[in-house]
Amino acid sequence: MIRTVGCRWAKGSGTSKDAAPQEGDGLAPGRKLLLTSGLAEIVYQTGVVVLLQGPATMEIGSKTSADIRQGRLTVRVIDPELTGFVVQTPSAKYTDLGTEFGVYVAADGKQEMHVIQGTVKVEGSRNLHRQKD
Repeated sequence: MIRTVGCRWAKGSGTSKDAAPQEGDGLAPGRKLLLTSGLAEIVYQTGVVVLLQGPATMEIGSKTSADIRQGRLTVRVIDPELTGFVVQTPSAKYTDLGTEFGVYVAADGKQEMHVIQGTVKVEGSRNLHRQKD
């Protein structure tokens, strides 16, 4: 985690000692983040940048994935050669194909996905709210 702004963390976001995540912490796969408020910027080893906005519940999946149950996140792939970063939600899977995109998952399971730049592959989008431009 490289930067935090006004972050408040719920219990269960910590390590075995239940310490809240801090700037500079390495976040291993399986690490659950329960952000009640604020912004947390996470840079994956692959160079993918994830901006998490609270309230949000997210788990670090692997070096190429994030699992968000609720809240907002934005994914930005720095290296255009890298593709395949996956954001998994309760009812959809979003795969980066060289892009920047945002996902919002509401408490009731409804979700929105916005492509800022590039292309995203969407699978299983039963609760996805679609907007016509």
